[in-house]
Amino acid sequence: MSGMLPEEDQKKYDLMLNNWDTSARERAAEELGWLGPDAIHLLAEAVKDKKGSVRIKAVESLGIIADPKAIPLLIDKLEDWDPNVRKHAAKALVNIGEPAIASLIDLLAHSNPDVRENAVKALSSIGEPSVAPLLTILEKGAPSARIFAISALVEIAPANIAEKLIGTLSDQSSSVRLMATYCLGKLKDLSTVDPLLKLLDDKDDDVRWGAAWALGEIGNEMAVDKLIEVLNDDNEFVKRIAIKSLGSIGSEKATGTLIRLFNDPTSSARNVTTWALGKIGNRRAIATLT
Repeated sequence: MSGMLPEEDQKKYDLMLNNWDTSARERAAEELGWLGPDAIHLLAEAVKDKKGSVRIKAVESLGIIADPKAIPLLIDKLEDWDPNVRKHAAKALVNIGEPAIASLIDLLAHSNPDVRENAVKALSSIGEPSVAPLLTILEKGAPSARIFAISALVEIAPANIAEKLIGTLSDQSSSVRLMATYCLGKLKDLSTVDPLLKLLDDKDDDVRWGAAWALGEIGNEMAVDKLIEVLNDDNEFVKRIAIKSLGSIGSEKATGTLIRLFNDPTSSARNVTTWALGKIGNRRAIATLT
């Protein structure tokens, strides 16, 4: 990247960025943000500084300049070894906005989970312009990218995304199905109860407990009969989550089943059953606990 700074400024900041004094280099990186796009070539050197504090000032200045030419530099800094540099790089990309979306979406399949998380946060903060590209990833992206696309979409458009997420409940990837259950539980949308009930029969243990958890978060009595059936699941954790969800829903219909579990000396879920009965709180439940 070649800038067009006046020769005097070029020499001044070259000297400051190569000064042994960290504070001088920090000041240079900060001041360069005031000089606009012509300073990007100098900030490209500053973002490589050995001191994290200088790199932070440099990425902050790139965010202030907010020129799309800085996107590759900031994307690279999302992989910086210093988490504070990564965080500030994500904020700078948010300042650049829509031009940064395509590069951020490419990171949703990155092998480093912290890079993926920062990309999701940035896309979520950019907001509505990210929705259409994320929906494309939801349909055509790699499984790891689809997982994080779901997470970003729920943050950006929670009121409008439930129907799209219902479609991901039949995704071939169990990890995608699990993420969808988690996000639907956060949304608490009643239209998702029936599709989640079907996932209580999923072949994957994690997906079954995810669906059971989500139904408890939604809290609708339509789920009670099926959750009672899940108490016969082969997976102990799935059973525990189903018990907890029955307590969260608070339906008296579950009281008898939970009392039988509570009184079963072979049950390994007595603690969570106690909690569930306490949440239901009717006379039979309280009498069992006292």
